[in-house]
Amino acid sequence: MRIHIGKNLVNTKDFHPLIAWQRLLLQINPLVSFRRRVCYNTAKLTHRLLVGKLLKSFIPLIVLFGLKYLPFNEEQNIIAARAFFAFKFVLTGIVAAIIFVKISAFPYKPSDVVKEHEEHGQIVPTMSVAEYDKKQLLTFLKSQLVPSAITIFIHYKFNYVQPLYISTVMAIIALWDWNLFQIYILKKDTSIDKALRRPFASAAAPGFMESINKKMQEAQEQVDKKDK
Repeated sequence: MRIHIGKNLVNTKDFHPLIAWQRLLLQINPLVSFRRRVCYNTAKLTHRLLVGKLLKSFIPLIVLFGLKYLPFNEEQNIIAARAFFAFKFVLTGIVAAIIFVKISAFPYKPSDVVKEHEEHGQIVPTMSVAEYDKKQLLTFLKSQLVPSAITIFIHYKFNYVQPLYISTVMAIIALWDWNLFQIYILKKDTSIDKALRRPFASAAAPGFMESINKKMQEAQEQVDKKDK
């Protein structure tokens, strides 16, 4: 569906006040400046980022809602939840093993190194890409242990099955978003996606405003390069 803004049409599926305004400027003036185009792209990225974070925040609620429609009795539900939870460990283990093999087999050059950088308040010395990726692999696996231990405790202490389902779904999402998964399994180009360039961003997920500021800085860099 499209709506009229003056003499121009705007698709309501993508309708966002800032995006719609920038799109209107582009339609009115074909020779609109590069700076305005950067603002339009930044607004679009910001909108997608907000939608993505909102969707992830609603995932536990969606899982809890969907559990009501499972065709299991109480005993079957417990068995299914435990099996689903065990599947998380099997899947993570298989993916981690595949990535480890790919890291070891990849023909990195001696010049392919990750320079000294700060991580979690500590200075990490210069190391090869393979060493860095193996370290990140171990860090990711350790990060899955504490949430899993808490989930197991809650399940056996209070006999709740909901945490088993939620923990597994969130772990699968974390696996998909994992930098090494994106690089070695999905084979994304690190020269194109800045988020996949080593050293990776802190394991602690940045807040929404920090993500917005990062996008704005990237947009400003594009403008500065164009001005030069």
